[in-house]
Amino acid sequence: MLILEHKNYKCSILKLFAVCNFLLFSNGSLFAQTPSSKKSIDSLSGKRDIIDIVGPLFISKDAAKGRSELNISDKKFYFSLLPSSTGMPGGGTALITTTNISYYLGDKKTTKLSSINITPYTNFKDRYGISFRSNIWLKNNSWNLLGDFRLLVYPQNSWGLGGSTAFGDKSLINYNYGRFYESALKKIAPNVFAGIGISYDHHSHISVEGDSTFYNSLKPFYDSLEATSYSTGITFNLQYDSRDNTANPEGGFFASAKYRFNPVIFCNTGSWDEWFFDVRKYLPLSHKVHEVLGFWSFWWVTHGSYIPYLDLPSTMWDSYARSGRGFMQGRYKSDKEIYLEAEYRRDLTANGLLGFVLFANLQSYSEFNTTEYKYWHPAVGTGLRVKFNKFSKTNIVLDYAFSKGYNTYYVNISEAF
Repeated sequence: MLILEHKNYKCSILKLFAVCNFLLFSNGSLFAQTPSSKKSIDSLSGKRDIIDIVGPLFISKDAAKGRSELNISDKKFYFSLLPSSTGMPGGGTALITTTNISYYLGDKKTTKLSSINITPYTNFKDRYGISFRSNIWLKNNSWNLLGDFRLLVYPQNSWGLGGSTAFGDKSLINYNYGRFYESALKKIAPNVFAGIGISYDHHSHISVEGDSTFYNSLKPFYDSLEATSYSTGITFNLQYDSRDNTANPEGGFFASAKYRFNPVIFCNTGSWDEWFFDVRKYLPLSHKVHEVLGFWSFWWVTHGSYIPYLDLPSTMWDSYARSGRGFMQGRYKSDKEIYLEAEYRRDLTANGLLGFVLFANLQSYSEFNTTEYKYWHPAVGTGLRVKFNKFSKTNIVLDYAFSKGYNTYYVNISEAF
């Protein structure tokens, strides 16, 4: 893993995070956007998707012609299904079937597109599970309902704590995992939402296969890993969202702040709290083709007398497991994480059927129980995009990414952020 050492310890990491966000996400003159650069979401004339290509093989010519003449304003429900064999986060290969259901619960002019992602997977050996994630927008965007439910049998490699762990010092942790997250956010101003939620994490049958190197990296913070851990918390959420489409934005800005409190009174393994700040900006670069420059940054902080090891911030353990492309899931872990990513997206064909992306990301983890971010870990990658459904703007995502000593590929539906 390529490691960049940050030596200016006098510089506050909070100031660095604030400066990066200001430069990347400012609406200032760095990337000016004229009114003419905004593309109409109803402009599908001449656009093609994979269903247009393969559809005539399975449906009548009249039905295919009727679909090609539809406008996005004529549809309210969109369905995408992608079975694939892909590299598993953490190593190995698995059969994954990703199903995306998108729909409108109100007038398209005043209501954002809701989406549900259902992902069952198995490697036909020791890893299997199902995840169900939802982003629901009620009529006129009056409420935003966010859900994340998972049931997993999930053995995964772990490298201990901190930002400088050696790649060879990994140990396999076996565990079962259940997650239930649900939040309800009420619109309190244009594009501004606030609300509360509940978050529940249950890890069971935890066991470690490895030598003493792994346990030595945990001390003096963890004497051992308990066989079971519970974390039940209340969340308080504040969100701003001006994106036109959450699956594949043409422009807009997203920012959210979430605070989670896990008191002992809820029968938790430990009492701890968490902050998660998430900021995203999308800059449209053309009004003729899909060409967007996207930026993503988040800061993930936990604090408490005892935080269950598997609940700590870790590589690729954001809500949708889309950060850190180019690293193994769980590669780094600590009580604080900073993440930065930029991606350039562009159509390859005028009809929008094919496109490509170029991306780079950078992550850093504090030394445990400190505010020192000494090591910065970069990765880069590229990808092909195939338009699965032109009405919902859903893409089939084929990405390849690498960092020093590791490379992998990804097959998904919808963009990483």
